[in-house]
Amino acid sequence: MTTRRFMTWVCAIAVAHLTLSVAAIVGAYALGTARFDNPEISIGVGEQMLEALASVLPQPAFSLLRFSGARELSSLVQWAVLGANSIVWALGIAWLVCHLTQGRTDDHKHRASSTINTGPPFTKTLERIMAAPYSYSVSLRISHPRMDPAALTRSLRLRPSNAWKAGDPRRTPTGQPLKGVNRESFWTARLINKRYATTPGRSLEVSLASEIRRLQKHRTLFRRIQRTGGRTELFVGIFGQNGFNFGGELDTDLLVGFTKLGLSLGLDIYP
Repeated sequence: MTTRRFMTWVCAIAVAHLTLSVAAIVGAYALGTARFDNPEISIGVGEQMLEALASVLPQPAFSLLRFSGARELSSLVQWAVLGANSIVWALGIAWLVCHLTQGRTDDHKHRASSTINTGPPFTKTLERIMAAPYSYSVSLRISHPRMDPAALTRSLRLRPSNAWKAGDPRRTPTGQPLKGVNRESFWTARLINKRYATTPGRSLEVSLASEIRRLQKHRTLFRRIQRTGGRTELFVGIFGQNGFNFGGELDTDLLVGFTKLGLSLGLDIYP
């Protein structure tokens, strides 16, 4: 885990801890006051839980203040102590998460480098080792000097996520008007919304090969778009997970499939 990611974890946990601490203290006080005004009210489960949280979460700061003899402190100092206490909790929790994650990563690396017999047990072990180092999405994008996007929708039988026609007034994705007109027609549809590479069978390479096979029936259309000055591509967004490095291989059969369809491959990578 990188230092930046670690500090992000610390900040998020500290805010959550401080919020929960204040909520528990205020909630326990409010319920206790209501019961004090009406002694017939019994202590409920909710009040017991809030009292437990109000006793545990502010520690060890409140105990240190009690033992140090600091009885009367300004509100600002009390808030500062409570905030510092949440930061201490956050550092401890973030360190524990980082330690456990690093231990799991080292264990995966050790398994990957070990000599394992081939067969079904090896396949299951490999699937566990290759646990979601990244996720990805895939879209089909078509641009053309004059083609009507509605015709593409009818031919491809896919619902576009965005489209516009050459010569029409320019607009934002939300429909707000912009200056000028569109220089070319554009059409795009999402083929894979978001998929995690949790197993070899769900890797980007396998998914791209599957989409190439599915698009084979539109080969004539894609070739016509290319001949008349247009461009067709599979646009891939790749999103790194947990700071892990990852890689892949586009084999020759897959690249030939792109070529036969006249498709380009666009990559947008978020490590």
